[in-house]
Amino acid sequence: MKVIAKAKPVKIRIKSGGEEHSSLDSLKHNFNIEDIKFLLDGRLSRWLRQQDEVELAYNVDGFVINDLENLNGIIRFIKLFFPLELPNKPFSLLELAEFWKTKYKKNSEYLYKYIFYNGDLSIKKYFYNNKLLSDIDWFSIFNQYVNERDGEVQYVLGSILKERNELKKGLVFMHRAVSLNYSDAIKFFESHASLKGRFYGANWYKIFDWFNKNWNNIEKIKSFPLSLDPQEQGIVNFICQCQDIVFIFEK
Repeated sequence: MKVIAKAKPVKIRIKSGGEEHSSLDSLKHNFNIEDIKFLLDGRLSRWLRQQDEVELAYNVDGFVINDLENLNGIIRFIKLFFPLELPNKPFSLLELAEFWKTKYKKNSEYLYKYIFYNGDLSIKKYFYNNKLLSDIDWFSIFNQYVNERDGEVQYVLGSILKERNELKKGLVFMHRAVSLNYSDAIKFFESHASLKGRFYGANWYKIFDWFNKNWNNIEKIKSFPLSLDPQEQGIVNFICQCQDIVFIFEK
């Protein structure tokens, strides 16, 4: 009798959350969507079959990978793995991250980071104001939006610099926030009157926009069309004098 050697099936290894997993329960306690999306090339479903999770493997194979690019798709994908462990009412990813804090603490942390780094400015503000993440360079995060002309962004940047003992730099952002009529910045200067400076309250954005648009039109730039208070008029006059000097040296 001839004995034919039978090749053993290759054991598939998958990682999520920085750990290798040998059971579905282990994966479910380290469910990092950023890691798992890269396993949807067939590895995850093959691994699930090796765990005798045939139905789940079938559902994973049928999932459209591009659906992970939207929030509803991510929720549908998560429901495949957690059919009985999720809220029994409609929920957002933020609500799920909060819900997971007790039983699936690591999942909660992964999900919070996923939402944060893939979210827009409103999400960044929400995380900052609610202190949902630690070890974040908040100045770098909000500095990406420095040109958005958002009073809260300017105020946060100024506050961070003030806390770093870089008050002079911070006041630049605080004044911008006042120009954008951001109430917390106004309150800050009301309680720190000595920091207001000579041109406190001037609408720097209004002045900047006008000069940026009309810098090369000498006559037009000297007939500033917008209503100005004495402080703003002083700024405009000073800039006009600087412009005269520039034009003299350009000739």
